[in-house]
Amino acid sequence: MKRTLTYLLLFSTIIHAQEVQQLSLFDCQKLARENHPYYQDRQRIETNASLKNKSINTQWLPQINANAQATYQSDVTSIPIKIPGLNIPSLPLDQYKIWLDINQMIYDGGSISAQKQINLTSSQADLLQNESELHQIIEQVDQTYFGLLIIHENIVLLKNVRDNLKQRKQTVEASVKNGILQESDLKNINIEILKNQQQIDELKFSYDAGLNVMTELTGKNLNDSTFLQLPEIMINDTGNFQRSEIKEIEVQKTGLSYSDKYTHSQRLPKIFAFSQAGYGRPGLNMLKSDFTSYYIVGISLKWNLWDWSKTSQDRQSISLQSDMLETRRLSFEKNLRIMLDNSQARIKQLEASLETDSSIVELRISVTGLSTVKLDNGTITATDYINDLNGEIQAKIQLKTHKIQLVQEKVNYLTIKGIL
Repeated sequence: MKRTLTYLLLFSTIIHAQEVQQLSLFDCQKLARENHPYYQDRQRIETNASLKNKSINTQWLPQINANAQATYQSDVTSIPIKIPGLNIPSLPLDQYKIWLDINQMIYDGGSISAQKQINLTSSQADLLQNESELHQIIEQVDQTYFGLLIIHENIVLLKNVRDNLKQRKQTVEASVKNGILQESDLKNINIEILKNQQQIDELKFSYDAGLNVMTELTGKNLNDSTFLQLPEIMINDTGNFQRSEIKEIEVQKTGLSYSDKYTHSQRLPKIFAFSQAGYGRPGLNMLKSDFTSYYIVGISLKWNLWDWSKTSQDRQSISLQSDMLETRRLSFEKNLRIMLDNSQARIKQLEASLETDSSIVELRISVTGLSTVKLDNGTITATDYINDLNGEIQAKIQLKTHKIQLVQEKVNYLTIKGIL
């Protein structure tokens, strides 16, 4: 019988452990990232960049064009002399031609390489912008997560107060029967129990609402059995900012430098190998009026010697865009430093408050303990005891809230730095 009971208790414990979900802040952040539609765009950005790169590479492949032409002209080339005994044929006025052109790039002045680098930096910038958009979702997760922790701690403390009040109610009932306390003292205890339960119910509604928000963010079904862990956060010297917004600006500036190279390459000569194979009337021999096949092979050079300062103006425009990006980076970093200073001040404030909170809680517990003895002895009213008890619970709530807010502010500090 004892063995069976042991097995049942063990089985019940296992089932309960399976039902309880343990989720850390970083678990929720990861789930929210992967659950958000923006996250699916990351693969699309990479695929799109790969397709563009393949398209750019085709410029190194032979370019093949098929052509056809039929014409009728008012005159043709002829020899204005007659040689006795020699029949010089005349060309027909209607002429036909079909041919194939093949061009192979040999030297492009660095144009194709620059285009590939522009495409690469563009895709990197898109990924970093996507990261910035996901970062806003992470901030929402942080606010919801720490909000749930604070609500949960309040519920736990209020439940402890409820249990305490129920114990005191039994003592007050006995004191009322013995004529030590008044009936009003018992009513005040009952009123406080009802108010306490009302507060617990309101907090539970808020907690359920927060769980619904977290469920929507993470895509994971959360309920009252979900256990949220308060993370341990250490702040060390984290160096420079690592925000995706700053990295995006740096990548965009790199992309502009490659755009400058591409613009410059348009002024450089380009060398092609070409060939043409055709069939028509006439062929290459203009004096032969029959249909015939022919071919041409060679090398050509194209060089834009004068573009009316277009290249120079485009490069100046690129330089101005780069300067504006640098201004944007400096402005963003300045705002981050202001946010960081505020966060550091908030951390110091909360650390100082916690020291005071701990002392207040100890004193409040002592006062409530004395009031409990006095209430049991009938030397104070239930109202006096309730006031002292509420003072203790408010001090504990403030202590717990400040502890959670301190961790939240440390997370915010690292978020501003770009570490989280």
